[in-house]
Amino acid sequence: MEILAKPRRPLASSGRKDTVISVIIPVYNRFQYLDQALISVFAQTPGPGEVIIVDDCSTESLQKHLDRFPPPGQVRVLRTDRNRRVAGARNWGWRHAKGDLIAFLDSDDIWEPHKTKVQLDFLEANPGLDGVYGSMIAFWPDGRTQLWASNRPSTIETKYALIDCNITVQTLLIRRTALELLNGFDERFGILDDQDMTIRIAESGLRIGFFAEPPVTRRRCHDTNYSDRSTMYFREEYRIVSENRSRCNLIYGSGSERVHLARALTRLSLTSRLLRLPALALARYLFATAPNSKMPRTLWTVPSETSGDSGCNLRQPVRHGFSPAGKLRTAFRTLGEKGPAAVLSLLQRNLRAAVRILPAGLVRVGTCSFRPSDEATRCRLLSGQYEAPERLGTRRYIRRDIPVIEFGASLGVVSCLVNRRLKIPQNHVVVEANPALLPILIENRDRNRCKFEIVHGAAGAQGSTVRLYIGSDALNSSLLTPTGSSVEVPAVTLGEILEAHAFDCCGLICDIEGAELSLIRAELATFQSKVEIFIVEFHPAIYGWEALDAACRLLMEHGFDTVWRQDNTVAFKNTALAQGSSSERHLDRPGIALMS
Repeated sequence: MEILAKPRRPLASSGRKDTVISVIIPVYNRFQYLDQALISVFAQTPGPGEVIIVDDCSTESLQKHLDRFPPPGQVRVLRTDRNRRVAGARNWGWRHAKGDLIAFLDSDDIWEPHKTKVQLDFLEANPGLDGVYGSMIAFWPDGRTQLWASNRPSTIETKYALIDCNITVQTLLIRRTALELLNGFDERFGILDDQDMTIRIAESGLRIGFFAEPPVTRRRCHDTNYSDRSTMYFREEYRIVSENRSRCNLIYGSGSERVHLARALTRLSLTSRLLRLPALALARYLFATAPNSKMPRTLWTVPSETSGDSGCNLRQPVRHGFSPAGKLRTAFRTLGEKGPAAVLSLLQRNLRAAVRILPAGLVRVGTCSFRPSDEATRCRLLSGQYEAPERLGTRRYIRRDIPVIEFGASLGVVSCLVNRRLKIPQNHVVVEANPALLPILIENRDRNRCKFEIVHGAAGAQGSTVRLYIGSDALNSSLLTPTGSSVEVPAVTLGEILEAHAFDCCGLICDIEGAELSLIRAELATFQSKVEIFIVEFHPAIYGWEALDAACRLLMEHGFDTVWRQDNTVAFKNTALAQGSSSERHLDRPGIALMS
């Protein structure tokens, strides 16, 4: 059983013979996201050989943020001799590393669970490469997400490196020998060290591979992003322009150094209100003075690998908000098709959704607020449909004075709402298998000041591991349906949790995408003696109605009665335990028919 508040499993080797991966995480005062970054590293299969956190002379204490992570020897903390900024901190880390493969992660970003595996597989299939990098998913506090750096060329060349096609360091896995050849990052740069390194890689002849799918890192976009400092960004971009004038003219033609500078000014005009107009005016002048240059004028475009034409936009715009005209068209169409009552119902739904909208992309559900994982989940939260049967069932049947165990927490919506109602909120244990959801779950728990304990694991035999399949949507994970990538997670039993926390009885909530039948059959004796109320969402699309009915009959033969059902969510009462407790009036309802 893996408890996030306690030391976790030992780090594994990379899984390849004689290969050790060292992960370098530089940090300077920004500790609030560090735990999520570390969780994503420990979720890798295979895991890294060592994790090095480089404290770049932070003014705050780092140690208190590491107390719940593995003991010394598994995570090394190095402190620089002075504040060296991110490039210097990365150099400090990899030069002290023991691995022959080096990976980098910023303290506010998150690795996808499959990053290490897919990159090692890629290097194994292409042994001549010196490293590999990939695309990212950028995400904002308001819930927006956007694919980032997905149109990089398959090989690094100087013509690409000069115009925004830099390596994304957060996704990079590179051989130590290559870093030694490059002498690491140029510490004169605080932001564009990645672009400078990309140019030097292209000039050195090193081979770095790229793949766009699947994305391997999630980049957090927020107000304190170091790379969002517009004037500093421009100064460093001007340094790159100055140092690569001859290369620009040689590759793109006469006057290209002016186009290169104009591109930097255009970017400055987009990020600085004060300098917007003068920067844009000067950029237009420079563009006009270099008519023969073939360097792209548009930002975030790359030349095609087969021609000199402009390629695709690397950062596709994401549209948000709504169109008033579109809302009116919907209302008139509804009026014509279904009448005035339907329009009133539509208006009520929109008003309810509007009440749930909170600043910074949060959504209100009951007394809590949550950050959705994507736009589809946000829409379901706003409409009130997200886990609606489970929320109703737990509100009706989970007593406030008993411990609660929950298998399958997802974003933590049900977890937080239940925890806020408990008399002793510490008597609440939540089990979640998907490592990609753990950072969101922790964030939602802490935002709502809930006190439940999070256990990383999945229902299974004690002391073993189980394979979890994760689809393209982080919410779409299952132990039974092979799809997308997979990850090994520690197995957890209901009896193990009850014994570890000395719970005499509990209310059990279960939404584990088809594995509920195995849980019922494997721990039937524990159900009979310890579970007072059992609320479960069944998934007959996975195992069929016949298997579902057999599980319901098995529970009823061992003292459970069905007291409530909505859609595929059912509440079972343990009649023997409920008779000896101060049961609420809901538990006295007569049984209902089986699902079919």
